[in-house]
Amino acid sequence: MTKREAVIFDMDGTLADVRNIRHLIDGPGGFDAFHRASADVPAHDWVVQAARAQHEAGRAVLIVTGRAEKWRSLTAMWLARHEVPSDGMWMRGANDYRRDYVVKREILRHLRAR
Repeated sequence: MTKREAVIFDMDGTLADVRNIRHLIDGPGGFDAFHRASADVPAHDWVVQAARAQHEAGRAVLIVTGRAEKWRSLTAMWLARHEVPSDGMWMRGANDYRRDYVVKREILRHLRAR
């Protein structure tokens, strides 16, 4: 079996422009308030266009995010609303409070093994 080429895109700050809601992380409700508000943030159009171009070129578009699994539906709706192609989405597990780069490094190891 040959492996399909893939590209990985992150959500917050990459596909999704979260500049106007970052302050919510440090306020009441913290990350929950941030993620609820993320449903309505705009896309970084040039990144969305890059994801579409990679998809059209036949590569798998993988979404890897530090968002907790409980935000899967909200994230999937955002991707659909902005017409971001996605062949899979990997997220932080429940009660995983490690730093984003640690979580994403682990996900990348998993993806490379596939």
